[in-house]
Amino acid sequence: MNVPPALTEQEKERWRHENIRYSWQTQKEPPATRGRGNGRLRLSLPDHGAARQTWSEGRSGALEERLAAVLEELARRAEADDRRAEEWARAEAERRRLEEERRERERIARIEQARAGRHPELCGTRELGLGWALV
Repeated sequence: MNVPPALTEQEKERWRHENIRYSWQTQKEPPATRGRGNGRLRLSLPDHGAARQTWSEGRSGALEERLAAVLEELARRAEADDRRAEEWARAEAERRRLEEERRERERIARIEQARAGRHPELCGTRELGLGWALV
């Protein structure tokens, strides 16, 4: 029986760095030994909320026979990424438009406030002095 070699301390530390992200995960321990290949190819894509992310060789055939499905999944993911990017750009443009409208309203309010201070007759009241005003 061929036993796989044990992990070195450096490999264990790298495993902890790559696999423990939160304080509650400190209970996780690295494997005692290195994994050993089984001679079958496996293709894995990052988790993308997709129905499928791993294809491998097995009893049902070689990985080459599944390449069409892999490429279809890659094309679907690319289209989804493009849609997300377009939605983000639209939302960002809307946010900028609303911010610009808010700034314009504030600018107009400051102008009106300054005009009211210089020309009260334009605001519908007129100071007569000593706290009296004509309306």
